Amino acid sequence: MGVKSAFKNKADFKGILADNLNLTISEVVHKAFIEVEEEGTTAAVATDVSLVPVVRPHPPIPPALFHADHPFLFYLRLNKLGINFFVGRYVSP
Repeated sequence: MGVKSAFKNKADFKGILADNLNLTISEVVHKAFIEVEEEGTTAAVATDVSLVPVVRPHPPIPPALFHADHPFLFYLRLNKLGINFFVGRYVSP
């Protein structure tokens, strides 16, 4: 029907939505029902529009660097339960 920008991240719904909401349309479902009988005609329509927040891509987070220059012990622990999930030893720099 010619509406394209509403489905893109550049959608502008100013005046319709609150200023702090940045949304785009993700899906529109339209259903129609028409029944024609001798007694008359019945018609019904329903439209559902799904809006989702616009997500701006974030730059990747650089990996944390760790330089091991001597042997050490390490473990992964869940403090709430007091459980060590994994224990290891690094021996070769």
